[in-house]
Amino acid sequence: RRGAAMAAPHGEPSPLDEAPRPYAAGSGLNDEPGYFFSLAPAEAAALRELRERLRAGGAERRASGHVLRPAETLDTYCLRFLRARSFDVDKALAFMLADLDWREAEGVDALAEMSVHEVLECSEASAAAVLDLFPSHVHGHDREGQSLMFRHYGKFEIWKILEHTTMENLLRLHVWENERALRAMRRRAAATGTSVESFCAVIDAEGWRLGLATSDAMRYIKGMATIDSDHYPERLGRMFIINLPSVIGASWRVIKRCLAPRTTDKIQLLAERSEWEPVLKHYIDDEFIPRQYGGTSLGPGEHPGEEGAERERAPNPNLKPNPNAEEGAKAPNPEAGAKAKAMAEAKPAALEAPALDWFHVEVEEVRQRRRILEAPRSVGRAVAEKASSARARARAPKRRHSL
Repeated sequence: RRGAAMAAPHGEPSPLDEAPRPYAAGSGLNDEPGYFFSLAPAEAAALRELRERLRAGGAERRASGHVLRPAETLDTYCLRFLRARSFDVDKALAFMLADLDWREAEGVDALAEMSVHEVLECSEASAAAVLDLFPSHVHGHDREGQSLMFRHYGKFEIWKILEHTTMENLLRLHVWENERALRAMRRRAAATGTSVESFCAVIDAEGWRLGLATSDAMRYIKGMATIDSDHYPERLGRMFIINLPSVIGASWRVIKRCLAPRTTDKIQLLAERSEWEPVLKHYIDDEFIPRQYGGTSLGPGEHPGEEGAERERAPNPNLKPNPNAEEGAKAPNPEAGAKAKAMAEAKPAALEAPALDWFHVEVEEVRQRRRILEAPRSVGRAVAEKASSARARARAPKRRHSL
């Protein structure tokens, strides 16, 4: 049975004890197992133990400095890490301390103050080119109070993006976007007096094709999954992938292997407009749905309290100049872009190759299945056996990521 809500779950009073705000009424989180107001006795005990161990180790105030107030309290912050580790206190504590080390080592707070071209270490023109190839913005909230993030992967030609920046900086941009979403949660919580812990993502896959699934693209996707799993636990509330092309089925099977079932349960794949438009309107008010998706929103900065919050920031005068580029602008790297493009256009390696990339095994398997339908039965069986053998060699135990 679930335990009653706890007003002060810790052994001794602490100046860091705060009473969490209730979640938005429509979210259902006030009655959700594992959340503050519906903790089972064992879960409440795990929270007490984690807080006590943080305090004993001198890390409680350190963790408190990264709590997203007023959207969350130290208790609800700790509970995100506990839920992500099935309330195993040892694992949750190690997880939390590793995240704190990363945030301080990477200067995440300072990163959040940068402009896009500063994050990407490129010129403003190059940053605009990257955003044109990979449109993304944080804007508004859904009916459960979660911040909204919109992304379009259909134009994600990574070999062109890498002409303007590096893979490392592209992943830094992902961190920057996550931090923007967190700040939107903070504003929403302040305006409504509720707890807001998660965001809702709408991913537009229109235009996506197998040619975009290069090894660099998959490296980027796996890098994003690692960042979200290791440093933004329980932040994903819901994700809609819309305009889903039929060829993405093979890619989704691969991506799912990098994610925990708890995460994949939050994701809906919606192909046709007749499918996804009613779903978006069910969860999101028209005023926050962009016009191209059937809503009335013009985009970021349209609503009071959001002016400039999701737009390109002005350069930060306190930042040190980039030593690798004149006036803080990284020169385009045409060689890297050309190399990535050549890799994208190259034919897949033979299935017998021992170092065959695990994603391309999946893509090649789809192609082989098409050949089987057109080949004699004996030939089809041989092709299938070869694909199965290569697939088994390429697969290895993989870490699953929970968001």
